[in-house]
Amino acid sequence: MVRKVKRVGIITTSYAGNGTFACNYGAALQGYALVKQLRVLGYEAYDINYNSVNTYNPQQYGVIKRTLKRLKLLFNYRVVRSKLEAYANRSNYQILKDMFVSFIRDNDLIYENGKFYSINELEEISDSFYAFVTGSDVVWNPYLHNNVNDDGFFLNFPKEGVKRIAYAPSLGVTSFPDSAKTNLKDLLLRFDSLSVREEVGSNLIFDLTGIRVPVVLDPTLLLEPKYYDEISRVPSYVPKEYILVYKFGNIEHTADMIKEIRDSLEVPVIYIPAGKYLPDEKPRYDLGPAEFVGLIKNAKIVLTDSFHCTVFCLINHTPFLSFYRSIPKDGKDLNSRIINLLDMVDMKDRLVLPGEGINSIYSVVLYHNWKHQFK
Repeated sequence: MVRKVKRVGIITTSYAGNGTFACNYGAALQGYALVKQLRVLGYEAYDINYNSVNTYNPQQYGVIKRTLKRLKLLFNYRVVRSKLEAYANRSNYQILKDMFVSFIRDNDLIYENGKFYSINELEEISDSFYAFVTGSDVVWNPYLHNNVNDDGFFLNFPKEGVKRIAYAPSLGVTSFPDSAKTNLKDLLLRFDSLSVREEVGSNLIFDLTGIRVPVVLDPTLLLEPKYYDEISRVPSYVPKEYILVYKFGNIEHTADMIKEIRDSLEVPVIYIPAGKYLPDEKPRYDLGPAEFVGLIKNAKIVLTDSFHCTVFCLINHTPFLSFYRSIPKDGKDLNSRIINLLDMVDMKDRLVLPGEGINSIYSVVLYHNWKHQFK
């Protein structure tokens, strides 16, 4: 009897058709962490680039359908604006993309040199795998997938005998559209092992299906710090002391708080590219996931509305403040991940709510021996 190779395929974030984790640091590092942890355990593990029919991805369509979809997008003001901004900033985005490509290549993360697979192609190759894992980014958010539960991210494709595992996928919602409620229970019952990343998601699934799904750690918290030290880099131009800012949201209160801290500490600020920045805030685009880890580890303080940035502050005992990314509405709450994380470690005093002042941690950072307060 031939023993099946214990190869594990991970279905996770791979937007934009270029296999760079959408140039998102958290997405890339959770992808790295789960692959690395499985390899430490003795499995042959890879992230797999997945072409979802529920996510716009030009390379999965023929010329006519691709043209029609692009024409439709011309009537979406927000999409057109973001495309124009990206075009104007295309040289910087290419630098950023190259940094992510290098990180992925150096760590051999993607299966078959980055090839993209449709759901049918995944089914065809599934019997050459011991297991598939879905997670751990926001892969179960129906609002990102045409308001449905995407078959790929719910592993509705492996052939008989191949294990299906959900490790810490995130929903990123507080309610489901009706179109996603109909088959949720059936999809979940097909898994050999189930877990999610946030308590909110677990409760939501239980309310809808009666299935109690355990909450587990994000894979970035599974790895020993030494595996991050192996990839950590700090660019030579970085000063000894600096404030690190990484934010996606556009809440005016957050910008005001960041200015206040910047002016009080009187040290340089390094902005990692993410969402919108003010005219006087110039992000560096020559920063890949390895530099992201190194900059967080060595920062005087980190100011962020990112879940994974908060995670790496905790891993490295780096002083930080976390902000709301957006105001919750219509069943969507992108803040639940950070809130749940800080609640788990009894550090909700690090969370700055919209409209509120900075809490006691701010005075610790400003007026005491800040580094030793967190070691």
